[in-house]
Amino acid sequence: MVPISKTLTDEGRLSPDQLVSEALHNAAQLRDTLDDERRALAGRDPNALTSIFERKTQIAAQLDAIETRRQALCGPEQDTPRAFRQHLSPAMQPRWDEYCDKLLECREINAVNGRLARLGQDHVRRALAVLRGQHSVEPGLYQADGGATSTLSAQELGRA
Repeated sequence: MVPISKTLTDEGRLSPDQLVSEALHNAAQLRDTLDDERRALAGRDPNALTSIFERKTQIAAQLDAIETRRQALCGPEQDTPRAFRQHLSPAMQPRWDEYCDKLLECREINAVNGRLARLGQDHVRRALAVLRGQHSVEPGLYQADGGATSTLSAQELGRA
């Protein structure tokens, strides 16, 4: 893929079709990075997660820059992804749809990875609590009155 700076029009601006090509390239990189992140989370590899976070941040900045350029191409009166389609050649319109779909897919994968990360954090917190003799991080338990408690203290199960 040719960097954005090398694909400018005569006026020094990226054409809409070039913008879509660059956007698809970055979205594919993001998808690959999210897959790497899932593997690193599953393998509990903090070193890999650090480099993956840096890659995600860089790709997100590139996608933000592409979005800013897209908005500039459309103008303030047509600043929607759907309105951008009319600025594209007929051959690129399906590729724009593919890009939008890929971003939605990335959002879903990122949400799943976030849940996996929180789950891992919860496991670490619980393990540390056990080592410290604390029980306050255990999941909440419901009492007879419907209230919840988050300790493992003795609870009344019933009355005779």
